[in-house]
Amino acid sequence: MRKIMCAIVMGTSLLLSASVMAGSESVEHAMKLINKSYRAALKEEDVTSFKKDIQELKATAESIMDSAAEGYDRETYIAGMSLLIDEAVAVESVAEKEGLDAGKVAAQKLGSLMRKYHSKLGVD
Repeated sequence: MRKIMCAIVMGTSLLLSASVMAGSESVEHAMKLINKSYRAALKEEDVTSFKKDIQELKATAESIMDSAAEGYDRETYIAGMSLLIDEAVAVESVAEKEGLDAGKVAAQKLGSLMRKYHSKLGVD
């Protein structure tokens, strides 16, 4: 049992150190996933798939919320991610209550928000 626990601890340590070393690369990859989820949501033709894409966008944003975004203003980064997450929750709620078309209209605010913060952070 002790050997198993030791192996688990060692494996976890290796994963954590690899993710710390990846740092901004993982943030950039996650940002691409957020954009991919956003674009996919706007193309969906049913509310269930739309909400799934928005949920993926939100989950990805939450996963990198506290990540080190090297080269970017930390305060602006956190503010943008917080707003993005909050807006994704709002978009999902609109889609749930009012349907796909209303959800897509609400989702356009996500795109505007992403562009605004990319501009503030100097992201291409």
